[in-house]
Amino acid sequence: YSDTFYPILSQFGVFGAILFIIFIKKRWMEGLNLDNYENYKIFIFILAYILIQCIAENTITGPNCIPLMIMLGLILSNNRLEYYGSDKFS
Repeated sequence: YSDTFYPILSQFGVFGAILFIIFIKKRWMEGLNLDNYENYKIFIFILAYILIQCIAENTITGPNCIPLMIMLGLILSNNRLEYYGSDKFS
Protein backbone atom coordinates (compact mmCIF):
# COMPACT_ATOMS: atom_id res chain seq x y z
CA TYR A 1 0.00 0.00 0.00
CA SER A 2 1.01 3.54 -0.58
CA ASP A 3 0.05 6.05 2.06
CA THR A 4 -2.01 8.34 -0.20
CA PHE A 5 -3.87 8.14 -3.48
CA TYR A 6 -3.59 11.71 -4.76
CA PRO A 7 0.21 11.47 -5.37
CA ILE A 8 -0.47 8.32 -7.38
CA LEU A 9 -2.35 10.53 -9.83
CA SER A 10 0.95 12.18 -10.73
CA GLN A 11 2.25 8.82 -11.95
CA PHE A 12 -0.42 8.86 -14.65
CA GLY A 13 0.18 12.50 -15.47
CA VAL A 14 -2.33 15.03 -16.62
CA PHE A 15 -4.36 12.39 -18.46
CA GLY A 16 -4.84 10.31 -15.30
CA ALA A 17 -5.81 13.36 -13.24
CA ILE A 18 -8.33 14.39 -15.89
CA LEU A 19 -9.84 10.89 -15.93
CA PHE A 20 -10.15 10.94 -12.12
CA ILE A 21 -11.87 14.33 -12.22
CA ILE A 22 -14.22 13.15 -14.99
CA PHE A 23 -15.07 10.03 -12.96
CA ILE A 24 -15.92 12.04 -9.84
CA LYS A 25 -17.85 14.66 -11.86
CA LYS A 26 -19.95 12.02 -13.66
CA ARG A 27 -20.82 10.32 -10.37
CA TRP A 28 -21.71 13.72 -8.88
CA MET A 29 -24.01 14.59 -11.81
CA GLU A 30 -25.73 11.20 -11.56
CA GLY A 31 -26.11 11.62 -7.81
CA LEU A 32 -27.77 15.01 -8.16
CA ASN A 33 -30.60 13.33 -10.09
CA LEU A 34 -31.47 10.91 -7.27
CA ASP A 35 -35.16 11.09 -6.37
CA ASN A 36 -35.05 9.22 -3.07
CA TYR A 37 -33.72 11.37 -0.22
CA GLU A 38 -32.35 8.36 1.67
CA ASN A 39 -30.35 7.25 -1.38
CA TYR A 40 -29.12 10.82 -1.83
CA LYS A 41 -27.79 10.91 1.75
CA ILE A 42 -26.02 7.57 1.25
CA PHE A 43 -24.57 8.83 -2.05
CA ILE A 44 -23.18 12.00 -0.43
CA PHE A 45 -21.72 9.97 2.43
CA ILE A 46 -20.00 7.48 0.10
CA LEU A 47 -18.60 10.16 -2.20
CA ALA A 48 -17.35 12.25 0.73
CA TYR A 49 -15.79 9.17 2.33
CA ILE A 50 -13.97 8.26 -0.88
CA LEU A 51 -12.63 11.80 -1.40
CA ILE A 52 -11.49 12.15 2.22
CA GLN A 53 -10.07 8.64 2.44
CA CYS A 54 -7.96 9.25 -0.69
CA ILE A 55 -5.88 11.65 1.41
CA ALA A 56 -4.70 8.86 3.70
CA GLU A 57 -5.03 5.66 1.68
CA ASN A 58 -5.22 4.38 -1.88
CA THR A 59 -8.97 3.93 -1.61
CA ILE A 60 -9.83 3.85 -5.32
CA THR A 61 -7.46 1.00 -6.13
CA GLY A 62 -7.54 -0.74 -2.75
CA PRO A 63 -9.88 -3.37 -1.34
CA ASN A 64 -11.68 -0.89 0.92
CA CYS A 65 -13.41 0.75 -2.01
CA ILE A 66 -14.97 -2.39 -3.50
CA PRO A 67 -18.04 -2.47 -1.21
CA LEU A 68 -18.42 1.30 -1.51
CA MET A 69 -18.37 1.20 -5.30
CA ILE A 70 -20.86 -1.69 -5.28
CA MET A 71 -23.22 0.33 -3.06
CA LEU A 72 -22.71 3.40 -5.22
CA GLY A 73 -23.49 1.40 -8.36
CA LEU A 74 -26.61 -0.09 -6.81
CA ILE A 75 -27.90 3.30 -5.72
CA LEU A 76 -27.27 4.92 -9.09
CA SER A 77 -28.61 1.95 -11.10
CA ASN A 78 -31.76 1.83 -8.96
CA ASN A 79 -32.37 5.47 -9.84
CA ARG A 80 -31.96 4.67 -13.55
CA LEU A 81 -34.50 1.86 -13.31
CA GLU A 82 -37.00 4.20 -11.64
CA TYR A 83 -36.34 6.95 -14.18
CA TYR A 84 -36.30 4.96 -17.43
CA GLY A 85 -38.49 2.05 -16.43
CA SER A 86 -37.52 -1.59 -16.13
CA ASP A 87 -38.44 -2.45 -19.75
CA LYS A 88 -35.59 -0.24 -21.04
CA PHE A 89 -32.97 -2.56 -19.49
CA SER A 90 -34.47 -5.94 -20.34
